[in-house]
Amino acid sequence: LGLAICKAFIEAHGSAIWAESSARGTTISFSLPLQVGNDASAPTAIRPGRVQEVGALHSSDQSGSVLPATAALPVNTTAAQITTEDRRHV
Repeated sequence: LGLAICKAFIEAHGSAIWAESSARGTTISFSLPLQVGNDASAPTAIRPGRVQEVGALHSSDQSGSVLPATAALPVNTTAAQITTEDRRHV
């Protein structure tokens, strides 16, 4: 259900979502229109240098269940990578 909601939301913004699987696991990627702003007061734009780390959760019992993000659960963390249309990383 979660991926279906994400797909509908992302496609409503004129973008795409896709999955890539390997022996290590599945990576879900998506693209969204991005505006890089110069004005510090512009809340709708992502300013360079403002991307923070995001987390990815795994089920430790291999059941595939979705776990809530709490400090008590094992969390594998990966950095967010945003690539602009001209292939610059933000």
